Amino acid sequence: MLGFLDKLKKAVVREEKNPELADADPMAASEAAWDEQVRREFLEWHETATLREGPAVSPHDGPVRLRPVMPLPGQDVSGSWIGGLPCLPPEMPWPVIGDRPALFLAQIDCSELPAELWGGAGPRTGWLVFFLAQDRLSELCVRHVDGALENRNPPGVLNYPRGLNWPAALPQGIWPDYGQMPRWPVVVEPIAELPAESGIERKMNSRNLPRQECYRDFSMCNGRYPFDWVTALLLLHSAAEDLSRWAGVYRDRQVKGEDEAGELLHSSEAAARNVARLIGGVERARARARFNDEAAELVVEGLRRVKRKVEIWDDDGRRVVAAPVIGSSTVMRQYLPLAEMRARQIYCADPGALPEAQRAYYERLWLSDAGFESGYMGGRPEGSFFEGYVDTGAVPLLLLPTSDLMGWMWGDLGDLGIFIRGSDLEVGHWDSAWAADTHE
Repeated sequence: MLGFLDKLKKAVVREEKNPELADADPMAASEAAWDEQVRREFLEWHETATLREGPAVSPHDGPVRLRPVMPLPGQDVSGSWIGGLPCLPPEMPWPVIGDRPALFLAQIDCSELPAELWGGAGPRTGWLVFFLAQDRLSELCVRHVDGALENRNPPGVLNYPRGLNWPAALPQGIWPDYGQMPRWPVVVEPIAELPAESGIERKMNSRNLPRQECYRDFSMCNGRYPFDWVTALLLLHSAAEDLSRWAGVYRDRQVKGEDEAGELLHSSEAAARNVARLIGGVERARARARFNDEAAELVVEGLRRVKRKVEIWDDDGRRVVAAPVIGSSTVMRQYLPLAEMRARQIYCADPGALPEAQRAYYERLWLSDAGFESGYMGGRPEGSFFEGYVDTGAVPLLLLPTSDLMGWMWGDLGDLGIFIRGSDLEVGHWDSAWAADTHE
């Protein structure tokens, strides 16, 4: 563009100095015709393009933060959200990548994006919708949609990347729906620049956060009580799986000739039978009654009464004592994340559906998480991306952190970035976008 303007200036200068030369000789006439063509091209360009005044605008300008709303219900910000399910045009199918439905990540209301984002490039109407291939970052789908939209369910199972080790023995009927992330509304907030340190780094470097306190203490308090029949069964099956694991340990020790392992094995097997009876009772009650506080208390008290013999080593040597099954840290370590995932899904669908004790307990965790787990759009991200952010023309369309609030994990507790070159962003070539995750 600067070269074009220089040519135009030279043409104007020639005309101002020698207006009569246009008719003096053929060469002058040729220059005058060329000058007129340059002038005409400039006028045509000026009618279809906006000249930006002041310093050059960069597509890295005007970044925004996508701050999760906590507590819910909060501000009326339903136009943009992370997780949950998308709203798509009736004629648009759910993207399928590699014969599997793509993972839905986020839907952003473009009317909420400030004019400064991406230096003014990109849409400001409709929605940007982000999908990612399952099990890999090599493929993704970004779409700009507008007009009438409808809620859409995936055409198959979704498996989001997660760090939690899921138990193998849970019955199908009580598995958390980990194929659907909770839908978390976000507030779009302009910021000066992206933070130098990722949210997960700041979170890991912080102390005495509610989530850290939660997983340091494995006692059963009111906020951790089961709040429906599903969470009651999650607790009981977590205990059953722990007892099965210990029975396997003692059985192996018995095979190796350790006589004392027989007593421990017998105790674990007896406790497992008692837990199985509790599970049967809960299943029968589930079929004919609503869950309430009394049911929660009965389940917890029943599990407290189930004990097994455990070994303790102290200054006096080895001792065998009877310990409540519910007091096992491995039981609570498995139960708590499962119960929290179910609580998140219920809360995001209807905050009032979560009982008061659990709502107060989990809101404290989630409010803390939300302070660290914002997404971002635009700017210049810090950190190292495995593939892709090596080109100065790469513009962050969307940055999402590993998130306890969402229940997903990118790489080794890193961030997921979706990028596009500025030239493709300006014309909406969304198929040119790519993804990368960070590593330490």
